[in-house]
Amino acid sequence: MVPRLLLILLLLAAGCSAVKKKIYIGQYFKEHLSPRDKVTMKNGGSLPSWLIIKHGLLQGVPTEHDVGDYYIHIESRMTPNLDLELSVVEEGWNVCGSNETYWIEAIYSYENNVTNRVQAAVEIGLSTDINGLRIYNGTYSRELRNVDVLSDDINLGTFAVVWDVACGDDMDTAFDRLDVFIDEDDGDYDYTTMTKGRYRKEIPVKIEPTTTTTTMRTTTRKARVRTTTPKIITTTEIERTTRSIHDNKPVRLNSLPVFNCVRGEICDLTIPEATFQDPEDGGTYKLRLSIVSLDNAEVWMNIDNGNTRMTGVPLQIGEYSYRLEARDHIGQMVSAPFSVIVKPSAPTNHVILLELDSPSIGHLTIRPYILGDFVRNLARALHADSASFTVRDVTVAPSNKTLISWSNNTIAYKICDENALQAMASKMIMKQKMRTKTEFVKAMGNHFYVRRATLVRQGSCVSTPAVEAITTVPTVSASQDSQLPWYMWIIGILVFLLVIAIAYIIYSICTNKNNKKKQRASTEYVGKGLPVVFPDEVDEGDPTNAGTPMLAREERPPLKVSQHENPLYKPPTQTAAASPRVTPTGGSPNQKQPPPYIAP
Repeated sequence: MVPRLLLILLLLAAGCSAVKKKIYIGQYFKEHLSPRDKVTMKNGGSLPSWLIIKHGLLQGVPTEHDVGDYYIHIESRMTPNLDLELSVVEEGWNVCGSNETYWIEAIYSYENNVTNRVQAAVEIGLSTDINGLRIYNGTYSRELRNVDVLSDDINLGTFAVVWDVACGDDMDTAFDRLDVFIDEDDGDYDYTTMTKGRYRKEIPVKIEPTTTTTTMRTTTRKARVRTTTPKIITTTEIERTTRSIHDNKPVRLNSLPVFNCVRGEICDLTIPEATFQDPEDGGTYKLRLSIVSLDNAEVWMNIDNGNTRMTGVPLQIGEYSYRLEARDHIGQMVSAPFSVIVKPSAPTNHVILLELDSPSIGHLTIRPYILGDFVRNLARALHADSASFTVRDVTVAPSNKTLISWSNNTIAYKICDENALQAMASKMIMKQKMRTKTEFVKAMGNHFYVRRATLVRQGSCVSTPAVEAITTVPTVSASQDSQLPWYMWIIGILVFLLVIAIAYIIYSICTNKNNKKKQRASTEYVGKGLPVVFPDEVDEGDPTNAGTPMLAREERPPLKVSQHENPLYKPPTQTAAASPRVTPTGGSPNQKQPPPYIAP
């Protein structure tokens, strides 16, 4: 009876283990899980916001708002259940003691959520100790530490990955570490800077060993003290070795084919699901995938979040040899080699020049796969397919900003489609003020902040072909100027005929207006049924008679009346008496004539 009870007690004791862990604010935490593990809070609730389950790992990064204790229960079918007691505390221990500490800070502008913080920690952790990293909120990073910025004082961003590199006055070592990190690391951060200082509030550190206590759930407190005292194991780290002993290495099921891409166009390659298999973790998409170069060439591709595709934008033609590596949750690796052949891109008759504040040319050189994100943002901003654009070149503008030249490969090359060019340019450039549209800048986002957009015509869209390189000013020789293409002659003739036609139309309009004015002047004095005879139409040589119009040949002043002489009658002069006219010339038709003279 007693041996059976002891066996039951041992089984119950082995069925649950408790682990206490202290986690500092901003420290990366992870716990390996089996494929069928169920993770919940000990009270049955959901996980806190700073923890996620991804790639077979329980991982997370707590913030300053997550200080406290968390009790997590992991129920497993393959291994004993596990209870985690996580205590999130604020850090205040200076690793350099009384000396000041040098920190490297990688600044990110992504959204400050647990997924981005974990990804940043994993990326930076490839080149340094991940346990020494701290991921802080941009403002909290300065509130927690009193530091001086030794390099460029830039924007704090949304969060920063911070780690110490040197102590005291060893500035040379600190900056050497910074240079090595910038040259070798491929993290997706925006900026790096060097700071020097101390934690504002120093907290005394008590080194306490981590204890693992195996208990029975049904025992009382007094029985627990008596039965658990000899079972306390003092260690610095708890390793559940029963999982790694029976964990099998992933295997490769099939080889990868040869992929073809086009220079400057986004290359989206699908990873076959039946490439790898792990007995514990599952298929290809459940493993951690990475791309490694075999011939020391640049790796212009990266793995997307779903582990299903390799994407990137190549800028050099040729054949690239890579190796796709797959790792399980404990780091066991298997690989599959593959090749990518990059072909030349089609010619173009236009180029769009985008001057960007960010990312810098250094970031694009270290992480060329960022161009894939640029093309996707460009397609979203212009409401087009990402395969419609070709990146021509990436250089430095005269203003020391990043200059990316690209073209739309859906626009015809041999014939200049001016309407299509104007329609595309109108989405980026304001025609009136020749400024970049605010809508386009916002659509491109802060990661690709556009300062200026310019449309450059070349090829069939200009009279003389322009040089595609954007770093030099294109020059054209005199012999090229004299040899105009045939269609330019046709255009010149059409323009000449058009000018002649316009001149003829203007002349016709002016002639019609003059004719109308003359007709209006000739009919202005004509009345209905009353002939009008002008003085110049009467012949002066004709004798006057009753049929002659009564027209005054000359203007005459009115009669002068004297106050002294006023005879009743004055006989007409001899000249007037001899005149054959009915009306004497000396009289005025407007005055009443005196009565005839009667002799007494």
